[in-house]
Amino acid sequence: MKNFIDLYDGESLTRRKKKFRTAKACFYSFVFVVLSCCIVMLLSANTSNAASLRNAVIITSGISGCAAIYFFTFVVLYLKRQTEHAERMLKEERTRLDGTITSVGQTDVKIPGSISIRMVKIMTAEGERTLSVNSEAADRLPTDGGGYAFYTVGSYIVSIGRENEDD
Repeated sequence: MKNFIDLYDGESLTRRKKKFRTAKACFYSFVFVVLSCCIVMLLSANTSNAASLRNAVIITSGISGCAAIYFFTFVVLYLKRQTEHAERMLKEERTRLDGTITSVGQTDVKIPGSISIRMVKIMTAEGERTLSVNSEAADRLPTDGGGYAFYTVGSYIVSIGRENEDD
């Protein structure tokens, strides 16, 4: 059995960065293609088809503009925030808490403009503490109820290890 579970690692950060770069490249490609199409339609207009091409440009730019705003807001920015969050979790100093998991929230809490988290209750020697874990990593938490060392950054669980490495 693995004695250490790292919820954030360099490999996951690399995957997140790659997804973010790919989404950004798709966004810029889409914008370039739409602008190119609109310019070609405007340049090919003559007096007999000017009104219909003008309407086509307006419809095309309106629909594609809405699609670009949606894609940028809900895909590109979301991936950017996920990447920034993972970078922060890997770079900042970790604090150790010893205890056991008493409960894991079943519903995701969406932080506006940021990531989704789940709340985790941990029983420590000082009493019960409520910490957060990224929703994507919540399924990787151990469920055996044993004693663990929780490494945190702020109120986020970053990694989990066995309290007693001799087990």
